[in-house]
Amino acid sequence: EEFFGGFYFDEDALSKDISLDGLDKELEEHKNYDVLISILTNGEKQRDMATMVEGNLGHIEQDLIQVRVCASFSHVTNLLIKLYTQLRHMCVFQSVGY
Repeated sequence: EEFFGGFYFDEDALSKDISLDGLDKELEEHKNYDVLISILTNGEKQRDMATMVEGNLGHIEQDLIQVRVCASFSHVTNLLIKLYTQLRHMCVFQSVGY
Protein backbone atom coordinates (compact mmCIF):
# COMPACT_ATOMS: atom_id res chain seq x y z
CA GLU A 1 0.00 0.00 0.00
CA GLU A 2 1.21 3.47 -0.80
CA PHE A 3 -0.08 6.84 0.42
CA PHE A 4 -0.77 9.14 -2.51
CA GLY A 5 -2.60 12.46 -2.52
CA GLY A 6 -4.48 11.80 0.69
CA PHE A 7 -5.51 8.30 -0.37
CA TYR A 8 -4.07 4.86 0.12
CA PHE A 9 -3.29 3.15 -3.16
CA ASP A 10 -3.00 -0.62 -3.22
CA GLU A 11 -1.02 -1.84 -6.22
CA ASP A 12 -2.77 -5.22 -5.98
CA ALA A 13 -6.03 -3.38 -6.67
CA LEU A 14 -4.95 -2.98 -10.27
CA SER A 15 -5.17 -6.72 -10.80
CA LYS A 16 -8.54 -7.11 -9.04
CA ASP A 17 -11.99 -6.30 -10.31
CA ILE A 18 -13.06 -3.06 -8.69
CA SER A 19 -16.70 -2.22 -8.15
CA LEU A 20 -17.75 1.09 -9.66
CA ASP A 21 -21.00 1.18 -7.68
CA GLY A 22 -21.63 4.70 -6.47
CA LEU A 23 -19.10 6.27 -8.83
CA ASP A 24 -21.75 8.30 -10.65
CA LYS A 25 -22.96 9.70 -7.33
CA GLU A 26 -19.43 10.64 -6.23
CA LEU A 27 -18.65 12.24 -9.59
CA GLU A 28 -21.86 14.27 -9.35
CA GLU A 29 -21.04 15.38 -5.79
CA HIS A 30 -17.55 16.51 -6.81
CA LYS A 31 -18.26 17.75 -10.31
CA ASN A 32 -17.08 21.28 -9.47
CA TYR A 33 -13.88 20.10 -7.80
CA ASP A 34 -11.02 21.62 -9.85
CA VAL A 35 -8.60 18.76 -9.28
CA LEU A 36 -11.16 16.16 -10.42
CA ILE A 37 -12.00 18.21 -13.52
CA SER A 38 -8.31 18.53 -14.35
CA ILE A 39 -7.68 14.81 -13.91
CA LEU A 40 -10.66 13.82 -16.03
CA THR A 41 -9.81 16.24 -18.84
CA ASN A 42 -6.02 15.86 -18.75
CA GLY A 43 -5.54 12.37 -17.35
CA GLU A 44 -2.84 11.25 -19.78
CA LYS A 45 -1.00 14.56 -19.55
CA GLN A 46 -1.07 14.33 -15.77
CA ARG A 47 0.31 10.78 -15.86
CA ASP A 48 3.10 11.85 -18.20
CA MET A 49 3.82 14.86 -16.01
CA ALA A 50 3.93 12.69 -12.88
CA THR A 51 6.38 10.34 -14.61
CA MET A 52 8.53 13.31 -15.63
CA VAL A 53 8.47 14.79 -12.11
CA GLU A 54 9.37 11.40 -10.64
CA GLY A 55 12.32 11.15 -13.02
CA ASN A 56 13.44 14.67 -12.18
CA LEU A 57 13.22 13.93 -8.45
CA GLY A 58 15.40 10.87 -8.98
CA HIS A 59 18.04 12.99 -10.70
CA ILE A 60 17.84 15.66 -8.00
CA GLU A 61 18.22 13.00 -5.33
CA GLN A 62 21.31 11.63 -7.07
CA ASP A 63 22.74 15.14 -7.37
CA LEU A 64 22.17 15.80 -3.66
CA ILE A 65 23.90 12.57 -2.73
CA GLN A 66 26.85 13.50 -4.94
CA VAL A 67 27.02 16.98 -3.37
CA ARG A 68 27.01 15.46 0.12
CA VAL A 69 29.76 13.00 -0.80
CA CYS A 70 31.84 15.81 -2.31
CA ALA A 71 31.28 17.98 0.77
CA SER A 72 32.32 15.11 3.04
CA PHE A 73 35.38 14.43 0.89
CA SER A 74 36.30 18.12 0.99
CA HIS A 75 35.90 18.22 4.77
CA VAL A 76 38.06 15.11 5.24
CA THR A 77 40.67 16.52 2.85
CA ASN A 78 40.84 19.75 4.86
CA LEU A 79 41.26 17.78 8.08
CA LEU A 80 44.08 15.72 6.54
CA ILE A 81 45.84 18.90 5.36
CA LYS A 82 45.61 20.35 8.88
CA LEU A 83 46.92 17.12 10.37
CA TYR A 84 49.78 17.02 7.88
CA THR A 85 50.65 20.64 8.70
CA GLN A 86 50.62 19.90 12.43
CA LEU A 87 52.86 16.85 11.91
CA ARG A 88 55.33 18.91 9.87
CA HIS A 89 55.46 21.54 12.61
CA MET A 90 56.06 18.81 15.20
CA CYS A 91 58.90 17.38 13.13
CA VAL A 92 60.48 20.83 12.76
CA PHE A 93 60.21 21.45 16.52
CA GLN A 94 61.75 18.04 17.27
CA SER A 95 64.65 18.67 14.93
CA VAL A 96 65.32 22.03 16.60
CA GLY A 97 65.31 20.41 20.04
CA TYR A 98 61.88 21.23 21.46
